[in-house]
Amino acid sequence: MPFCQPPVLGSPSPEYHPAYHELGLLAVDKGQLPYATQLVSQAIALNDGVYGYHRNLCELYRRLGSLEKAVASGQRATTLKEDDIDAHSWS
Repeated sequence: MPFCQPPVLGSPSPEYHPAYHELGLLAVDKGQLPYATQLVSQAIALNDGVYGYHRNLCELYRRLGSLEKAVASGQRATTLKEDDIDAHSWS
């Protein structure tokens, strides 16, 4: 069972994207990688233009062994921040 559950208030408002990302990072700290992936994915659904979200999702997928998804997330990160050498190692 996840350590925290965001409230369900209908469709999340786009301004909540940082909260979903931060909850995802907390889930990582608790070892709940699948739940963390859901939360970070929700942050991306609310705001697709944040480099760090894609970078973190790439790492989550890598840890979960979903390498195709990790590569896709890493490639999206590189489109947002082309000068990041670490992100380019996935593309």
